[in-house]
Amino acid sequence: MEVMMEKYKQRSPGSLSGNGTAANKWTRLTQSTTNFLASFLLVFTITSPAAAQQTPEVLSDTESNNANYVAPDRQGLEPTEPGFDDNTVDNDAGADWEPTENPKSMVIPGQMRSDRETVPAGFTKEEADLAEIQEAQEQATARGAELQAFATVAPTNCRTYWPSTFKVCGEIRKKYDSMGGPNSFLTWPKSNELGLPDGVGRRNEFINGFIYWHPSFGAHPVTTHFSIAWDRTGWERGALGYPTTDEIALPDGIGRKQSFSKGHIYGSLAGLGTIKGAIYDKWMSIGAEKGVLGYPITDETATPDGVGRFNRFTGGMMYWHPQHGAHSVRGSILDKWARQGYERGASGYPVGDPKDDDTFRITQHFQRGSLSGYETPIPELAEALDLSEKETDELYTQLSEDFRRHQIPLHEGFEDAYQRAKESLEFTAFGYSPVPSQTNPYATNRASVPGTGCDEADFKAPGNERTNRGDVFYSKAVRAKVINHGHNGIFVSQGNADPRRVSTVEAVGPGQGVQLLRGGERLGVCQPTYLSVKTDNATRNKAASWAEGKIGKGYNKNFALTRIGYLDRDSYNCSQLVWAAYKHASGGGLDIGERYPYERYQAGVYPMDILLSHRTRAFS
Repeated sequence: MEVMMEKYKQRSPGSLSGNGTAANKWTRLTQSTTNFLASFLLVFTITSPAAAQQTPEVLSDTESNNANYVAPDRQGLEPTEPGFDDNTVDNDAGADWEPTENPKSMVIPGQMRSDRETVPAGFTKEEADLAEIQEAQEQATARGAELQAFATVAPTNCRTYWPSTFKVCGEIRKKYDSMGGPNSFLTWPKSNELGLPDGVGRRNEFINGFIYWHPSFGAHPVTTHFSIAWDRTGWERGALGYPTTDEIALPDGIGRKQSFSKGHIYGSLAGLGTIKGAIYDKWMSIGAEKGVLGYPITDETATPDGVGRFNRFTGGMMYWHPQHGAHSVRGSILDKWARQGYERGASGYPVGDPKDDDTFRITQHFQRGSLSGYETPIPELAEALDLSEKETDELYTQLSEDFRRHQIPLHEGFEDAYQRAKESLEFTAFGYSPVPSQTNPYATNRASVPGTGCDEADFKAPGNERTNRGDVFYSKAVRAKVINHGHNGIFVSQGNADPRRVSTVEAVGPGQGVQLLRGGERLGVCQPTYLSVKTDNATRNKAASWAEGKIGKGYNKNFALTRIGYLDRDSYNCSQLVWAAYKHASGGGLDIGERYPYERYQAGVYPMDILLSHRTRAFS
């Protein structure tokens, strides 16, 4: 029996799974006869006079706890990146756990805890019964040591947490208990205490993570998510070393952090990144995750020349060189530098930090010259509008002057401008669905789940028997499979049941400019919504006539500058043409780009603003 018992004690753990259950536990006693025999042996040991006086299992008891066993395959952790908002493990699975009251020291059919309550998912009844027997053994050992209650068992003792048959011991157990045991996010143990390759540290594996112990750093949990990043660096033998803190929440309520003996892991919805050394020190000096770079989203990585190191962040990059130190590279300077080939390009490594002019313009020195550009969100705004470098400079100059005229702080103004452009793209791609006969289609559109594409079958010439001269339309696109900011046009003929007989004036696009389009001569538009402007017929007619007078003018794609400058100009985009037509026709009093009365000033008018305006009404 001693030989058989030893084999039972030395059951071999396997690999970690993060799928939210204990189904892949390292040991499964699948045959009830084997379980019964193991139970019998345990009962025999408990009732033996010698067993009542045995020394409790402790951290250093290597044989009984497999402490010399090093489990392989800590890889394959889930959930995968990016971020940690997709956790597939139920962190609250053990929220109602309690130790077994008066556990049975042998299997008694109908009287086990598993007969009174549901065994948690991932565990078998046989495992639960065996765990209960182990609890009975531990309580008997505690009584033999003249301890008054199970709750006061010395923290160096090993303990079973029903229904798991794996034990947690010593300092790791002390930490686990302080977290709430199975009540914590770790839930139940899925291994006994295990040794580590360095022969120094210890660990236990749990359904939702680990607890690692080192004599110099103590015991700390590592979640399944953070284990993904730690795994990439080589676990405790790698670049980060052992954990020295628990995982902690950061002040923004989004990110999380854990420190290790040689570095740190940061997590956000953008992903997980490890950061250390001079790059970490510099990042901290510029505000850490609250600074211009934001959160790290990659591990520190060697540059191709083998000399430098870098990290990527949500707001840029940080490069380190042994001669030049660590410096951030961000904004449109990063874009220019990247096009050159990063540190292997014409400019080489950064030798200084970006310098700004108290607004958004920045300049940075590199080994072989300097680069100039803009801080976020100017590059993002330019990208949303598909602007060239020259067009971006014009955008910045005109918006800056306009914000000052309207006494809008530059940072607030540019951030609002970017958010408006971003919202326009997202609305067209994901938020818009044709909703006829709605005075406020925006609310209904928000609830819809439209398709994101526009195929040839979705296109038709705009107009019907209900459209009138001066009405306008919103379209998702004017070209198949091209979705950007949407499109507007103004009707310049009376409605007709045959849309091929209906004419519009539209700023079509680059190279085409403002055109008169007859239904029978065009491909059409995608999923149009027809809009009547809330004004009189005379104003509608004037707006249509003004638009007809702009036929042949050029095209500009900068929606962000719609309200800046004169109504009469050499080029228009689609929403600007329609908006300006009604501004002119009403003597400046009618702004169909306002979503609601007294809306805060916005320099831009996007196609969606005319669709959602309180000055327009949808009809079918």
